[in-house]
Amino acid sequence: MKVQTEESAVQEAIDKTGFGKFNLKIAAIGAAIYTNAVISISSIGFVLPAAACDFQMTTIDKGRIAIASVLGSLFGPFVWGILADLKGRRIALITTLFIQGNCEILMSIISNYWGFLFLKLLSGFAVIGETTLLFTYVGEFQPKIHQKKILSWISFVMVAAQIIVPLLAWLIIPLDFEYRREYFLFRSWSLFVLVCALPAEILVIWLIFSPETPKYLAETGQHFQLVNVLINMYEKNNGGTSEDYIRKLGTCESRGMGDLVNFYNSNMSLYKGDEKTFKKKELRTMLNDFKVQGKNVMKDPYLKRLLILSISMFCFSSSFYSLLMWFPEIFQRFSQFQALYPNETSSVCSISKNLLPQNNTQNLIYKCPKEVDVSVYKNSLLQGFSAIIPNLLLPLFVDKLGFRFFAVTLLSIAFASTIGLLFANTYLQNVVLSCTFNAVMSACASVMYSFLVVLFPTNVRIFASTISVFCSRLGTIFGNVTFTYLIDNYCTILISSVAVQLLVATILSLTLRKK
Repeated sequence: MKVQTEESAVQEAIDKTGFGKFNLKIAAIGAAIYTNAVISISSIGFVLPAAACDFQMTTIDKGRIAIASVLGSLFGPFVWGILADLKGRRIALITTLFIQGNCEILMSIISNYWGFLFLKLLSGFAVIGETTLLFTYVGEFQPKIHQKKILSWISFVMVAAQIIVPLLAWLIIPLDFEYRREYFLFRSWSLFVLVCALPAEILVIWLIFSPETPKYLAETGQHFQLVNVLINMYEKNNGGTSEDYIRKLGTCESRGMGDLVNFYNSNMSLYKGDEKTFKKKELRTMLNDFKVQGKNVMKDPYLKRLLILSISMFCFSSSFYSLLMWFPEIFQRFSQFQALYPNETSSVCSISKNLLPQNNTQNLIYKCPKEVDVSVYKNSLLQGFSAIIPNLLLPLFVDKLGFRFFAVTLLSIAFASTIGLLFANTYLQNVVLSCTFNAVMSACASVMYSFLVVLFPTNVRIFASTISVFCSRLGTIFGNVTFTYLIDNYCTILISSVAVQLLVATILSLTLRKK
């Protein structure tokens, strides 16, 4: 029997398992992982203003922390992509969650700026694995007719994360307590970091008791386990028996499925021998398989798709993830500006230039208020609630309109709202525009990652994901670096560069289609 089972045959077998409780359980796991990743990414935005005094941070110092997580994630896609091919999507996800959770627990008890920075770098290395693999993990369980909708619903939980984080921050960070020793500091922001780390530890346990994806098992020749997973899916979704499903498989048009049924019905010793061969081959061909995927991607039509998607993800990530981490800091500056100049108009650029002109000088210690203004939490909550509408429309209409339509529409709105920031001169206008930007870009995030599932087959998907997400991380680093060094004195150039990148992503998204 062939080592691999054709993807089309496996997809047909998945379709015959139906859709029900099992699919919803897997979708819930994916949604929880995505929520955890967003909490990890966005929570640092509240830590920066809250910990500014304890770490005596300037804008440059804050920028280093924001960049550290992204720098850690730069080479993560390569590592996690190889591990996902070597050990499977599930094991790779468990590893990423374990590293992220434990690094962030340590971050909550460390009192040294550089130690905090290093742990955030490791956390970012792990989080990128979660966001890279979760859509593949969830998508490879779904019947084809439901795949787009399920992947789109996962994006809706990003809204939940954007609401949960400011609520937790509002609940915990204003608490007035402190435990300090010579080499140890634990304040309210430390507790906030600790609480945000707990979901990762819970998800590790959940995934331990979850299965590997059918498509990965088929791709690596683990046929007996493949049929067991498919039977489990069928039983959970339909309440039928294994015999019922094996009979269904026998009706598949694909010859590969008929061979698979015969393999399953053979004796157990055959299965054990196949498993030993699989393990030896796995260790021997780990890097070679990844190289083969790379060669396959370099052929039409995958090369063109990969180039377009990689550039689009660079521009998208540079614009979105940098602002996502800096929005709380911007709102904190707005509150300080209004307190000092209550009758003056304010824009993103005016507050940055007039309020904190010294921040570009690393030798000057940032003179900061010890409390984060309540408006920071309120505005962040508004951003979270504003994201409900686009993230609700996406799963409801994605089957009819497609991912490409949503990518172009959402990026166009984000481009318009970014241009608006250059002309907004009141606090309310800036809040409305920031909410609009965050709402459409949060929905667009899952669209960009979902493209990886719908544009590339299993035999090249991990390599394509690795390259495109690597470009995404480069974009995020570029965005955070430019934000850190331009926000105080060159704000107009900064906002203009974000607008140009969004325009490029919009135009390129028009060409993303599966033919």
